[in-house]
Amino acid sequence: MLGLIGLLVGCTDFVPVAPTCDPRVLDAGEVRARQLLCTDELIPGGEARVGDWVIENSVARFALRGTYSALYTLDDQGGTLIDAVSLSPEAGADDEADGEAADEGGVSVDALGEIRVEGDRSSIAAVNEGGTSSLVLPGMTWTLAADEGVLRLSGASGASAATIQPLPGGTRTGSSWQGASGGILGGFLGTDGSAEDGLSAAVIQAEITFVTADREAWTAAQYGSAEAVLETVDADSVAVELDGAVLTRLPVTDGVVSGWAPEGATLRGEREGCTYEGLIQTACGFMHVRVRDDAGNDLVSSFYTASARWVLPAGGGVIPGGLEPFAGTLWAGPAYGYTALTFTPGTDQAVTLRREMNTDGAVLADLRRAVAPDSDAAWASPEAAHDASGDGVGFVVVYADDEVPSASVLRADTHERAVDGAYPLIVTAGVRSPSADGGTVLSWPWSANSKRPAHGAPQHGWSALDLLTLVRNNSADRRTIVDAAWVQAALAEAPVYAWFDTPLSVWLDDADAMTVYFDLLEHYVPVVPVGPRTWIELPNGDRNIPGIEAGLYAGQATAGNGPRIEASSSASLVGDRLWRVQVDAARWMGVRALTVWTPEGSRTLVLSPIGPGLGGGYTTFHVPEDTAWVAVSVAGDDGIWAVRGL
Repeated sequence: MLGLIGLLVGCTDFVPVAPTCDPRVLDAGEVRARQLLCTDELIPGGEARVGDWVIENSVARFALRGTYSALYTLDDQGGTLIDAVSLSPEAGADDEADGEAADEGGVSVDALGEIRVEGDRSSIAAVNEGGTSSLVLPGMTWTLAADEGVLRLSGASGASAATIQPLPGGTRTGSSWQGASGGILGGFLGTDGSAEDGLSAAVIQAEITFVTADREAWTAAQYGSAEAVLETVDADSVAVELDGAVLTRLPVTDGVVSGWAPEGATLRGEREGCTYEGLIQTACGFMHVRVRDDAGNDLVSSFYTASARWVLPAGGGVIPGGLEPFAGTLWAGPAYGYTALTFTPGTDQAVTLRREMNTDGAVLADLRRAVAPDSDAAWASPEAAHDASGDGVGFVVVYADDEVPSASVLRADTHERAVDGAYPLIVTAGVRSPSADGGTVLSWPWSANSKRPAHGAPQHGWSALDLLTLVRNNSADRRTIVDAAWVQAALAEAPVYAWFDTPLSVWLDDADAMTVYFDLLEHYVPVVPVGPRTWIELPNGDRNIPGIEAGLYAGQATAGNGPRIEASSSASLVGDRLWRVQVDAARWMGVRALTVWTPEGSRTLVLSPIGPGLGGGYTTFHVPEDTAWVAVSVAGDDGIWAVRGL
């Protein structure tokens, strides 16, 4: 027996050898695909975890999510591409500027969010043969060759192959991708293997470029004869044009444009305010503008024309308008007057805008700012927030379709004192979730922890009421806003008394949508109206996210497109309640009357002036103590409106 045991121990060929952790960078000529076995093998800054899959060689590494779940979407398969980095020595050179340190040895920090390709992703197998390795799923295959920085996708819903290859330049903010020049160049791989936005090349990561055979923009013949572009140019981006149409835009990094263009295409430099002949800059025209209020405080403002808009930071900014004068309008949000301004290249302008509204103790909120990756938005969160600040906004909720965008560094949770009359912008991230029977639920906050249900948007045919319950996830601190279509779908699904959850707020697009708000009040649903511009009172004076949300919970919010409604009440001697309502509105809004709404009907009251140089006014009225609900609204010139519950 002992001899037999010794014989078996000695026959090592029969003992299986378990795979071991191997975090090294592969040598030239090596390529492999396999499961990630330990934390040391994870891509720096990436989303992958032990048990996910990696395909790598000496110049690039890519990680696939395991089949258990998608990264950004609830109730969806994994098998998605979530990490991608270049291993080239120059990789990560620009990451320091973005606050992300590159690893030693030239491994850049991952900047890829998630790419979900349509097709069966229910299983993953690694295949290593010859000089190539593959991660094979039932509906697609990812393939990488030795010493190539190109990851190829094939078989996705019968799509033509797509290519991903390392390319310097560009960054990721949250889940959106942009070029080195800062402009969004991205798109997502669609079910046909093309970029959904029609681009044939889109920068999506610091070292990675999508190149697809888009049948409409690039024919197969053109794709097959594509040529590499590597030129020095003084521009922010370069347009690739063919037959008068822009096929794509290439990033410019450190004065060098790189990418791919079809044979016969022409290249044209692009920079706001400048003209180009090919890649040669011919002339530029700029105007500097500094905007202050009548107390001398610097303002963030916007310069509008019929087709363009520039946001000017506090202390002044440059408008890259070009070489010819043109007319525009300068404004800093609804609390101020506005003025006409002519763009005159080469000049320095100082403009004063008069404050015409009382904004003490309140913040102007933009609760539905779409950002990438979204079906109709291409801006990253910082760009969108910067744009909102030019409208006088102080609190922004950014969201995207079925994804959780990042609020980046702009979030300010703690109270900060005003500097020269201006408060820091507060930004948080939310999710927009569509229901199967119409309408959407916007919710925040989100969690950066992908294991938590708050991370991502529920999908796959949830009804309006089930969607709201799933989004809230029994979380008392999750804020929810529903739109008018959701209300209609929910009322058709079940009577209000059978609703398991009720939303915090209802979104009103315009004055006509107020009837939806009144209908919910009639059903004893205590929602708070919000709209394109929402003034939120700060009950405790705290200008931070908890303080702002306290105002929403207390119903101290005005939905509308400019005016602000303040209200206070007291018990009267005749047994009813006396309300005093003040409407803060700029003179140009033309607000002169107020309408009181109760279950018994409505009545309109003329406003008494507040003071010289101010718009709006105030009024008082009585309502019985036992009135179920009271709301007030105003209507002004040119579609100006606002509504608030009391």
